[in-house]
Amino acid sequence: YETGAANDIYRDAWCTVLKDYKVTDKSIEGENITLTRPLAQINVGTKDYQLAVNAGVKVTGSSMTVTNVATQLNMFTGETSEPESVTFARSLIPYCFDPATTLTVHYDDPDNASVEYDYLGLNYILVSNVNEPGYDKDIVTVELDFYEDGNNAPINDHIVVENVPVRRNFRTNLIANDVLTQEFEFTV
Repeated sequence: YETGAANDIYRDAWCTVLKDYKVTDKSIEGENITLTRPLAQINVGTKDYQLAVNAGVKVTGSSMTVTNVATQLNMFTGETSEPESVTFARSLIPYCFDPATTLTVHYDDPDNASVEYDYLGLNYILVSNVNEPGYDKDIVTVELDFYEDGNNAPINDHIVVENVPVRRNFRTNLIANDVLTQEFEFTV
């Protein structure tokens, strides 16, 4: 994570470990090997990106800090290091890579089967050992900041989302209808 820019799709990884496997000339042919992601993927999406643009705010970058994140993994045992906080530095949001890219979230509700959100962030984190009996997920805290081009200060006041469940080889979607814009009631 030392040079970790946010929204780097090339930080994704897949792996497997074959213990006590011996390579022979014939062993390569016909082997079925399943690769899994040793990371959890955290996506951030919103429905109000275009509304913010219409109001004169064009978010092009984001950063993310995640607490309770492992930084090392032993590939043979699955054990991870003690968790700590990891910051993914400001970088272009995934939407800026390809304006046609959206975050599609599938729901179990047939009336609301899938919904499209605009990406505001996408990061991969290493989580604890899933091989322990009864293990299900890690719980992390995610802090988000969003930026406009040429503006060094975030446009928001550090959005903090607590109790975020993450698992290896799974995606966690943090989504909202109004991350960039909010309704306010004024009394005159």
